[in-house]
Amino acid sequence: MDETEAHVDRLLRHLGYSDIAYEPDGNVPPGFLIDRKIAVEVRRLNQNFESDGIVQGLEEIAVPIWQTVKRLAMSLGPPTKGVSWFIGVSFRRPLPPSKRLRTEILAALVDFQSGRKEGPVELFDGQIELEFFRASKAHTTFFVMGSQIDDDSGGWIMGEMSKNIRICIDQKSKKVTEFKFKYENWWLVLVDLISGGLDESDRCELRRDFVGQKGWQKILIVNALDHRDAFDLLEPC
Repeated sequence: MDETEAHVDRLLRHLGYSDIAYEPDGNVPPGFLIDRKIAVEVRRLNQNFESDGIVQGLEEIAVPIWQTVKRLAMSLGPPTKGVSWFIGVSFRRPLPPSKRLRTEILAALVDFQSGRKEGPVELFDGQIELEFFRASKAHTTFFVMGSQIDDDSGGWIMGEMSKNIRICIDQKSKKVTEFKFKYENWWLVLVDLISGGLDESDRCELRRDFVGQKGWQKILIVNALDHRDAFDLLEPC
C-alpha cells in the first residue's frame, strides 16, 4: 500500500467503515473493497500534461529534469577563482529525447564555466532556459542547484481541477471496464494534490461541471493534507 492508498484507507475508516479489504482480487481493480460489495479505485489528482494522446503527471518530467541538471552540474567540479554559481532551470514540454537533452545541457554548462558564454542560455528553441546567479560565497562545487520553474504548471485552480479530474475519470473508467461486472457499486477517490482544499462555494462550482457524470456511484475528492476533508463530486449542492 503506497502513501496515496494509505491516505484513502484513513479516509474510509474516518467515514465509519471497518470491513475494508485492500486489493481483494490481487493487483487488479478495485484497490479497496468495502463491506464486500463497494469497489473503490484510488488515484492522485495531480496536474497533467497531454501530448499526442499521452498523459503524464507534471512531476514525471519535473523530477527527472532537475536530477539530470544536478548530476551534470555536480560533475563539473569545484569552484574556480573562489566563485560558485547558482543555476535556475525553467522548462516547458515536450522535451527532446534524454540523450540529446543531457548532451546540450552539459555543453551549455561547460561553456558557461569556461567563460565562452554568459547566461541566460536558451536550449531547444526556448524549451529549456538556464540562468546563472553568482553565489555570495564559494561552495564545494562550481555550480549549485538553485531553482526550477515548470512553465506548464499553474493556471486557474478551478480550471486545473476540472481538467485533471476529467483526465483521472477517463483513465480510471477505462481501467475498470473489464472488472465492473464483479461489483455493483464503484467509487473513485481522488487525492487532491492541486488545490490544498476547497471551500463550499468552490465545491459547488466544481460539481456543476460534472452534473450527469456516469459510471461511478461516488467520486470523492479528498484533501491530500487532511483525510477528514473530503466531498462527493456527484452530490448536488
